[in-house]
Amino acid sequence: IAEDLAPLVQSHLETEAKDAQLAQAQKMEALGVLAGGIAHDFNNILQAILGFSSLARQDAHDPERLGADLDRVERATVRGRDLVQRILQFSRPGDPEAPLLDPVPLLQEIVLDLRTKLSAGILLETDLAADCGRVRAAAPQLRQALMDLATNGWQALANNPSGTPERT
Repeated sequence: IAEDLAPLVQSHLETEAKDAQLAQAQKMEALGVLAGGIAHDFNNILQAILGFSSLARQDAHDPERLGADLDRVERATVRGRDLVQRILQFSRPGDPEAPLLDPVPLLQEIVLDLRTKLSAGILLETDLAADCGRVRAAAPQLRQALMDLATNGWQALANNPSGTPERT
């Protein structure tokens, strides 16, 4: 019986080994995609820091413009810090409870970022209630989710066959 079963057992073991290799290859591919997305996001953040730092240097004689440039540098730096925190959270086991946060400042920051990215024909209007309450969420994940939703909406408008509406 052992002689008859040996080829079947060997075949089964080889199949399991191939399945494990395939699963590992899929994990590595997913990790590569994640790393590419992180690198892209971080590169955008660094470009904003470099660009607005350069503008700040040029606008040193104009305090108002200098302040606006430095505000943008600060926002990009915070986004970079948040991205690093997301990477660290991903690499650590466990799921700590998200803190309560006021979403209004985060939404105001997102609106500023979106206004620089939207097409000229798209008007972004907001009505943020200062007393809307708090949400239990990690700021980087909430920011990413809201930016993704806004970007999807913007792309849907751009791809609308009946034409892009003037207001959204």
